[in-house]
Amino acid sequence: MYISPDSKTAYTANTYMRRAVRGEVEQTLEIYDVATMVLKKEILLPPKVAQALSYTALLQESAQGKYMFVQNATPATSITVVDPASGHVMQEIPGPGCYGIYPSAKPEIFSTACGDGTFQTFTLSADGKSAKSVKSVKVFDADTDPVFISSVKSGNDHFFISYGGTIYRLSDADGAIKVADKFQINDGIEGHWAPGGYELLGINEKNSVLFVTMHPDAKEGSQKAAGSEIWAIDLHTKKLLSRSQAPRVASISVTEDEVPTLFGTTEDSKLVRMTADPKAGFALTVANTVPVVGFALELVAK
Repeated sequence: MYISPDSKTAYTANTYMRRAVRGEVEQTLEIYDVATMVLKKEILLPPKVAQALSYTALLQESAQGKYMFVQNATPATSITVVDPASGHVMQEIPGPGCYGIYPSAKPEIFSTACGDGTFQTFTLSADGKSAKSVKSVKVFDADTDPVFISSVKSGNDHFFISYGGTIYRLSDADGAIKVADKFQINDGIEGHWAPGGYELLGINEKNSVLFVTMHPDAKEGSQKAAGSEIWAIDLHTKKLLSRSQAPRVASISVTEDEVPTLFGTTEDSKLVRMTADPKAGFALTVANTVPVVGFALELVAK
């Protein structure tokens, strides 16, 4: 699911099987009016859409909303470019060995992360029917310290975090992805703390604060462990501002208020609202908790 920046439109990538769990597959991009939940449009997609957990990086909108980008996996990976206004599929862009969609602040550009530690950046033609690509230098080591597919964005910068706790600030301002900055957030901290969860990053741009769900006693394979703490990081000074207790939070999203609110979902299907205290390093306090149906992976805080 993807919610437009003005919160008025919802996009969903859907899979329908002729026999419910098997048979001929039909996949669609459906567009809904959020206020009424009325279906506004249905666009038939190539039957290649990734059937995976609902990571935000698998369905994204270009800057200014001209195109929707849909992640495919058959398991060969590619990205379908859709013009939602006309209802047409413009093209399918192969992205072998790459996964995730990270749109630029420029409407015709997006990037994808690749298994060799690089990023591939695509620039669409004026008519959206073709694309040129450029590959970055190696950004991360996919064997020793891969990055999570989840990221957050600020202007031309994309923030990723590795399994070991390295923050990568990546810029696509000049076309190809480049490392603008990188730093470790858990150096010198006892307890083998590391990032863990699904949508595990949240950003408040007004204060340049990044929130990360963290778990102790990290080991090989524990990267999806829910966070028993949420750390607040100052992106200017690269300092740890605060560590807040969290009720096994697996996904988070943060509002853009001067005093931000953080929403999280837990392993036991609860939605948590947490308030931040800027005077205490944006330390978080649980304000209230409500049950949700199932395990909500994807959150959008406004």
